[in-house]
Amino acid sequence: VSLEQFCRVPEPNDGFGDFFDALPDILAGAQLKALVDRIVVAKLGGHPVALALGAHVLKVGLAPLIIDLMRRGIVDHVAMNSAGTIHDFEIAVCGRTSEDVAVELPRGRFGFAEETGAGLARAVARGLAPRDGEAAGFGLGVGRLLIEEEAKHREHSVCAEAARLGVSTSVHACIGTDIVHMHPDCDPAAIGLASHLDFRRVCGFVHGMGGGVWIN
Repeated sequence: VSLEQFCRVPEPNDGFGDFFDALPDILAGAQLKALVDRIVVAKLGGHPVALALGAHVLKVGLAPLIIDLMRRGIVDHVAMNSAGTIHDFEIAVCGRTSEDVAVELPRGRFGFAEETGAGLARAVARGLAPRDGEAAGFGLGVGRLLIEEEAKHREHSVCAEAARLGVSTSVHACIGTDIVHMHPDCDPAAIGLASHLDFRRVCGFVHGMGGGVWIN
């Protein structure tokens, strides 16, 4: 997967409203319209919107849409699993991500990218380094690291843009599920602490949502 394959963010045009209204009021069509209505009501009422996603949302090139929604003030929090940070980091650093599991696994090479493992270890450490007397956590640590190290494609990183815009993020890790946990620099205690800081952050966010919207 490379940047050239990512989606574009289209400009609104006169015909899209007609297209959207023409969608059938059945199953996903009805659910999509209800979701849009609830987001509009929430934002007009001053309530936040959170987006929770798995790694594939980033892996298949949808980061530009998420970043656009953050920049427009629609999405106020992004929650992801730690696999999402792997794709986000790789896209930001080299403009490419994703391995062919079926090809690389039998060769014994799957998941052993040095740069990704070392980079995520630095990001976790960055997330635990206090700033203004408070540790940032996993998600903000990734974003700040990419900005501070001037990753070449950081404008395509959800974590980096969230850090730049002041949009909160949370990364929910599960030890042993990600390729970076095999790297010698991996500190599982640090991962657990950074992820727990994010867990507490997202709990506080949900507590204050009021009439907001959580998109899972």
